[in-house]
Amino acid sequence: MWRCIALISLIHQNSMKDAKKINTMSSMGLFILFAVMLAFASTFMMQTVNADTTTTVSNPNGLGMYYVNVVPDSYFKTPGQYVTFSGSHFYPGELISIQRNGSVVASLAADSSGAFSDVTILQPYAWGTYAYTFTGAISGIPFTVNESVGGATPWVTLSNYYAGPGAQIVVMGHSFGANEQVTVWFDGINEGSSTADTNGNANLTITVPSNGVGQHTIVAKGSLTNISATQSFSEAW
Repeated sequence: MWRCIALISLIHQNSMKDAKKINTMSSMGLFILFAVMLAFASTFMMQTVNADTTTTVSNPNGLGMYYVNVVPDSYFKTPGQYVTFSGSHFYPGELISIQRNGSVVASLAADSSGAFSDVTILQPYAWGTYAYTFTGAISGIPFTVNESVGGATPWVTLSNYYAGPGAQIVVMGHSFGANEQVTVWFDGINEGSSTADTNGNANLTITVPSNGVGQHTIVAKGSLTNISATQSFSEAW
């Protein structure tokens, strides 16, 4: 009986040793597998980083590297006003060409970070929508901003709508082109011109001519916008 018990104990001990060996081998296998996977991932990441670095240095024209952006201070201006542009994400120091509806109107250089600011361009006096395209000489990526030019229809007000010959009245024009010459006519006779301010407002003092009692017509016309406005005036005795 004691021999049987001893034999059973010996078998049990041997079984435990075998199980420990199997567990040890399994753990070692998992460790080796993990190490191999880690080495492969590190190699892949190094290759990816090296590939990106090579693209940046050897191919500055890569479209994926630059996300250029340009914004104006306003997308709507009145005729003759200035629009101010700011841009970013161009190639550092590159020359940037600015086109308006396909014609070059200006050029500038990006700073060391690929940005620029406070670039002002005079707007046309003709109403409409103008496409401003910014293209870097190195990055080669065009960016277009659509700018609208327009405003309220010009109109005229008078300091006095009824006066006799020889009286002075002020003719006030509104919403003309910025900084344009506004000429005033009284019944077709040129009474002079005044320069509009940046908001398109112009004032001119005239002397009422002796054109007879009754209704007369005062016209103000912009020299660049070629737009006119009319106002009625009554001449007294």
